Amino acid sequence: MNVLPRARLSGRLWLFIALALLGALALLGVRLWAQGWFEPGTPIRLYAASGSDLKPGMPVKFRAFKIGTVEQIALKDDAHVEVLVRVENRYLKFIRQTSLARLSKERLIGNSYISIETSDFAAPPLARMACSSCEGQMFARMKKSPAPGGFSIMTCGP
Repeated sequence: MNVLPRARLSGRLWLFIALALLGALALLGVRLWAQGWFEPGTPIRLYAASGSDLKPGMPVKFRAFKIGTVEQIALKDDAHVEVLVRVENRYLKFIRQTSLARLSKERLIGNSYISIETSDFAAPPLARMACSSCEGQMFARMKKSPAPGGFSIMTCGP
């Protein structure tokens, strides 16, 4: 009985496979870096009356540029909605204590996103606060919060 010898992969083929895998991983790393996956961010808490049209992963934009994403949405015990967003550190300079955030849509039937608007760049930047002091100030800001679809913005420590 004739038995055929097992085909063995040569060293050159293994080298080609290893280089192809390394190249694919490098391309994936570059793509993730270009999308800002490795960019450090700061958590910012937004408070709203309703969680309608909000979902984790939706973009946060400033003047049509994506500056962050929604990470978490939670209904608190006192019935307000807390939205945790992460804003890339390089864009924090645009968010001021007088900035307003609102839920917006792209065109008529487009995706929803959170738009942050700043009209007074002379206002002090959004200050980082300890979370215990954040709660009391949050309720004061909620009373002055914008019309429906608007948010109060607070920054709490990481």
